[in-house]
Amino acid sequence: MLVDPATGSWTGYFDWSDGLQGSNLVGIAYYATEYNETYQAFMDMFLVVDDMGNIYFDAVMPYQGQFVYFQGPNEGKIGSFGRETETPYFNSLYFDGEYAYWSLFSEQANQVDLLAWDSEGSEEVFQLGSFQEGVWPAGGLFVQNTTPGFGWSSNKRVVSTQIAGQSSTAPMAVSHKPAAGGRLQTIPTMTAETARPVEHGATQQAAPNTVDVILQAEEAAVSGRTTISYNTDELTLIGVTGLVQAFASTSSDGVVEIAYAASTQLSGDQNLARLTFQPAEHATGSTELTVQTTERDGQPAENTQVIQVELAHTCYAKDFLDVDLDQWYHEPIDFVVSQGLMQGIGGNRFQPDANMTRGQLVTVLHRLAGEPSATAKAPFSDVTAEKFYSEAVAWAYENEIAMGMTSDRFVPNGPVTREQAATFLARYARWSGVEVTVSGNLNGYTDASSVSPYALEAMTWAVENGIIQGVTDTSLAPRGTATRAQVATIFMRYCQKFA
Repeated sequence: MLVDPATGSWTGYFDWSDGLQGSNLVGIAYYATEYNETYQAFMDMFLVVDDMGNIYFDAVMPYQGQFVYFQGPNEGKIGSFGRETETPYFNSLYFDGEYAYWSLFSEQANQVDLLAWDSEGSEEVFQLGSFQEGVWPAGGLFVQNTTPGFGWSSNKRVVSTQIAGQSSTAPMAVSHKPAAGGRLQTIPTMTAETARPVEHGATQQAAPNTVDVILQAEEAAVSGRTTISYNTDELTLIGVTGLVQAFASTSSDGVVEIAYAASTQLSGDQNLARLTFQPAEHATGSTELTVQTTERDGQPAENTQVIQVELAHTCYAKDFLDVDLDQWYHEPIDFVVSQGLMQGIGGNRFQPDANMTRGQLVTVLHRLAGEPSATAKAPFSDVTAEKFYSEAVAWAYENEIAMGMTSDRFVPNGPVTREQAATFLARYARWSGVEVTVSGNLNGYTDASSVSPYALEAMTWAVENGIIQGVTDTSLAPRGTATRAQVATIFMRYCQKFA
């Protein structure tokens, strides 16, 4: 079944067993999720078992608008439980990171057996126990029990096995080969209603900069329920993995609820679950998760904790040869490039210390606005139609965001001054619906009197809101030029406060 992890909506299903000859699939277990560098997508790996006891391994992922898998049942077989079931229901498969546990039901024998297959070590098969006559229908829960005669011995290796009704002290041998290494194969996706394109969430297509959060029990308990809340503007949930014997989870917008249980009491520092998040492109620093325990051992509980989570993010600045990642402008350049506001100047260079031009600045504003169309060309003789800034200048002039240096010259290639940048940004803010008001003055700066009258309100607004700062504690340099790195910083501050 295919479910969008971002919305929880059902998108369809596919028949992985298409082509399987002479047997039916009776159990499936989640194995792990990994990012595939070759195909730049997250692949979900899984184990399946058929009614002949064969074990298969495969992986599924979104690729070029559809879901694909690697091997299929003809190539994905990696082992066998050495048992069969004539009843393809009331079967279950569970994987705990090392062992695959198959609870298989036999209607003829009126019995449920629980087998364990060692997938990571010796690939041995163990019979852990059975539900005998009078138990129907049923499913088995695995228990790592050290009681003599129950299966697991104290060293969890010397066990008594019973395979196909014959007692044996020698485990069964099974074949094994590397999995998820085959060719891509398209999965035909289907729905019970009218067919529609399979949509996969952004989390499946995202870059491999993820954040894992391990949740632990805050007090000793056998079972419990916990709710985790997070900021959806900063995090997108990719997956939830249970780290205890019995585990379930559900998620909605910004909330994950987990329920867990074990056969014995869990310690106060027991790992319960791993939550994997994809940080938003603009998110930096840290964010908070609110963890609330709502039930413990079947009784209502109230315990709330706030967890600080450091955010991983894609470093865009590292792609530029002239950007020093140890400099103050690293984060601002990351931000404006990730948001599509600024680009390099070519040759893998950003030129952080070069002057920002007037044409470049209105182009950034135009991108921030969503690149709306202008109804007419700009009336400037030095703005020709083929230039990258032509549409942006026409839009900015039409909306009174940027004026010309004269009535017929915009001077697009001239350096923008700090007070011009403040003025253009303040006009854009007012155009976009931001209230631009001031309550103070610039008297704390010795060069405040050099701010041009047309720019005084905008410069004061920008300083009061922390968008523009002085070049020193006492100097604004309003008529000085602004570098590309400085402008990147200005736009990062503006977007974080108002956008």
